Amino acid sequence: MLDSYWPIFILVVIVAIESSLSATWNAIYFRWGIPVYIQRIRCQDYLNPISDTHDIEAAIQKNPLISDMLVHSFDNNTFAFREKFTKRSNNSYAPIMHGIIRFNPTTNEVTATGYLNVFPSLLILIMLYAFAPQTLSEGMGFLLFPLFTGGFLFFLYLLQRKKFNAILKLAASQRSETK
Repeated sequence: MLDSYWPIFILVVIVAIESSLSATWNAIYFRWGIPVYIQRIRCQDYLNPISDTHDIEAAIQKNPLISDMLVHSFDNNTFAFREKFTKRSNNSYAPIMHGIIRFNPTTNEVTATGYLNVFPSLLILIMLYAFAPQTLSEGMGFLLFPLFTGGFLFFLYLLQRKKFNAILKLAASQRSETK
């Protein structure tokens, strides 16, 4: 009986680990992963260092699109961002990315990178594993589940991409005038 519940156990463990790494702003978690979003903005002026993220946090709260985002500074040229966990946030979905912004003063570029969260990806794989044997025996109907799930994940990606673009532009504008 316990053999059939191992995917759920693995999922719960992954959720606990990923949530704790994200909530504690673990630098390795935010700097390493599978990049699914990368954007750069070239700035005209010198990139002034940011000693803290208070100005960025204040600007985020004024923008309704990204008001549910949190930021954390790792150093003067790097800060991480993610969506809030609480119900008071605007999102009611499992985010598929967490991000980091890097300021490069030598090239005057601001780069945002979004790394894939493990939980949504693992959830899809476990669901495919759980439903594949049943749906394979039913003919071509098994294609509907991956297509629907893939479409839904793509929609979530587009939603988060819009938020990541807004944070990138905001961060670049906080550092200098952009082209």
